Amino acid sequence: MLLQDGDFEQLVNGLPNNTYTVSFYYEKQSDVASASIVLNSVEYQLGDSGQFKQAIEINTNALDLILRCSIEDGYKIYDLMCNVGLEALVWSQHPDEIATDTVNISKGIAITSTTTNATFKANADGIRIVNKANN
Repeated sequence: MLLQDGDFEQLVNGLPNNTYTVSFYYEKQSDVASASIVLNSVEYQLGDSGQFKQAIEINTNALDLILRCSIEDGYKIYDLMCNVGLEALVWSQHPDEIATDTVNISKGIAITSTTTNATFKANADGIRIVNKANN
């Protein structure tokens, strides 16, 4: 995701109290950009590029994560993950991501019609309807 000017916040309630590790990779997209991450009110500054990894003890059954950036499209963030334990795990798709004969949700969405000759596709390249007979 590209961080925008301001704050992007995600509050997760109902977490079992435990130690969690938040991790992601980041790349600065502009020389004038600055960015940080705030985990339950503790702020960490991001450098030019690299991997962020921080263990956090949750004792309120909640994690409040804020990604903060100074300009539009200032930083690219990818492989964002939160896992139980003191070590960051390698990012992988969740086992509950959907893949059936007609629907595939993973790195985009593809829905194939069972009554027409068309497939709906939405991913980083855009949104489109593809005619299966002639693309």
